[in-house]
Amino acid sequence: MLTNYMIKNVKTATGLVIALLLLAGYWLSDIGQAFNIPAERNYMFYVFRSLLGIPLVYMGYLLAKEGLLRKISNTMAWTLFIAGIMLMMLEVPLCQWFIDGYARERQFPLFSVPVAVALLAICANTATKENLISRAGRDFSLGIYLIHPFLLYFIVPWLESKGVKVSTVNLVSAFILSWFIFAIMKKWLPALYGKFNGAGIK
Repeated sequence: MLTNYMIKNVKTATGLVIALLLLAGYWLSDIGQAFNIPAERNYMFYVFRSLLGIPLVYMGYLLAKEGLLRKISNTMAWTLFIAGIMLMMLEVPLCQWFIDGYARERQFPLFSVPVAVALLAICANTATKENLISRAGRDFSLGIYLIHPFLLYFIVPWLESKGVKVSTVNLVSAFILSWFIFAIMKKWLPALYGKFNGAGIK
């Protein structure tokens, strides 16, 4: 809803500045999180993480509106994708080298955004027939993105109580349950489904 408000009421240049500032804030606070800064001193990490959907969805909208994904060749997209993955892997040891501290894996490596754009370009320029997965992506991807963190709040402790402590299982379970919820919502609660996708926001 906030992204849709920006689209309709904020100039594109201003919107991009806001999006980039939010991304930069999350990246910088993520570095602090990785270096074991106590949560009570790094509360902005959780603030920026909660706001992450706004810049990402806004930038995705601009890419789609301007048709930019179609203008990126597959060669360029694959090059950006592979280079971005390598730079994501290098970020942790490089930060550890320059900042001289203990660094664990990142939640938001800097080059994850261009990697996502490259992956979108590859998908947009690859001809495929519509199927169950593509329909789910079209109809439910935004909703799944929005509610899966809330479902994880309940799924993780429940699975741990059953002896399952694998993050991949947590994420796959949240994905499937989110998909199921939005499939029901689209059929039986279309007004609420529309609100989750920004319908009616001025």
